[in-house]
Amino acid sequence: MPGLFDGTHEFVLTATNSGTRLIQSETFKGILVPFLGKMIAGTERNFARLNEALKRHVESPRVDEGLGVPRPASEG
Repeated sequence: MPGLFDGTHEFVLTATNSGTRLIQSETFKGILVPFLGKMIAGTERNFARLNEALKRHVESPRVDEGLGVPRPASEG
């Protein structure tokens, strides 16, 4: 039921001189928000974990699937 607890999750990717910046946000609205603080805090921790895992993944050396050789991270 709209208005009880609504969340909008957003990923914004922005090109920078050194790569890509990811900004992830979540906006919660509704009359139940004040009562769901622990759940919201847990969600924020999970988003932080997701961001760290994604950072490790995209910054790790990658292997060209066809050749099995490392390729620079700057190559898609």
